[in-house]
Amino acid sequence: MKILFVVPSFRNGGTITSLKNLLSQLDLSNYEIDVFAITNIGPNREFIEQYVNVMGVALEGVKIKQSLKNSLKSIVFKYVKSTKKILDKFGVSAVSKLEKNNYDIVIGFQEGQPTRFISYFKEAKKIAWVHCDYSNMLKIADMKPQHKLYSKVDQIVCVSDYTKNVFVNLLPETKDKTVALHNLIDKDYIISKSIDLKDLDPLFKYKGFKIVSLGRIDPVKRFSCIPKIISEIKNKTIPFKWFVIGGGEGAEKELFLQNIKYYNVENELILLGEKNNPYPYIKNADLLVSTSLSEACPYVINEAKTLHTPIVSTDFGSIYEFIENDLNGFISPIETIVEEIELMMSDKETYDRIKSNISEFEYFNDDILSVLYNDILTLNK
Repeated sequence: MKILFVVPSFRNGGTITSLKNLLSQLDLSNYEIDVFAITNIGPNREFIEQYVNVMGVALEGVKIKQSLKNSLKSIVFKYVKSTKKILDKFGVSAVSKLEKNNYDIVIGFQEGQPTRFISYFKEAKKIAWVHCDYSNMLKIADMKPQHKLYSKVDQIVCVSDYTKNVFVNLLPETKDKTVALHNLIDKDYIISKSIDLKDLDPLFKYKGFKIVSLGRIDPVKRFSCIPKIISEIKNKTIPFKWFVIGGGEGAEKELFLQNIKYYNVENELILLGEKNNPYPYIKNADLLVSTSLSEACPYVINEAKTLHTPIVSTDFGSIYEFIENDLNGFISPIETIVEEIELMMSDKETYDRIKSNISEFEYFNDDILSVLYNDILTLNK
């Protein structure tokens, strides 16, 4: 069976992490898989090439060989913009070339451009993967539900029950073709990388209580709220530092930096930037804190559970599928999250109980793979 995955790029992020885990866990003997990135940039291409073929395409007479490692940004950005009109022009041109490969299934592995891209295919089964809280995405993009776009696909995969319910409530006509499927986790890879300390930032060798937060710096992650939270932690007698791992630019980054100065927390808050291997930081932290406004299937939560690091998280919709409050972590509105963090810092009995419970966690992929093989990667539209 021939399958094409379409992704926006090979940049770090939840979509590419999800694809990397999926390909590493899939029985590839039954499939011939290609991956096409609309913007062929980012550090994850070589990892994906270990498992499947990464496509080259011909755009406007420019032949892009499969072995090409240079960025295609200068080429593709000429055609791909956020507007539907320009994406239509690029999509029709590229799809006409890709369709010659006679794919059985084409998968838009993220909402937005990849989904629109696969909608131009005529013969293959079309699957749209939704990696977000769709209502939140529409709000941020100031868009209405995309009834016409999703009418063109045969199946929709949402990465949690919560995100499926949100999606179907907004597009009720998709109910019969929408399924919920948690992301796969390559636990062996995560564990093996977590003990690789050769590139560990020297700042992280701090001996006090270590808190980590991971993700891109944008409004959904709400990292700009962290300085205020730090300033409100009352128990200053317990030495601690809060490490933020992730890249990002723009207004949210500027607000984040401004708040660090405003709340005078330069000594407690350390920005480590983007890390290709974040797992040693998660494993060796005392606590992982998520301040997110919204998450679909939060990888960082499942990674922390896999590495047995206690968690405090905000109360976004899907979190209740991944954390049992007061059992293997704590869930709290961001307005009161400081209380849960302080509890984990100062109450050894509570901390040890949560740590013991989460240390028993093990992630199993079998049920997820069963649905993937039997209900999604099949030709039953």
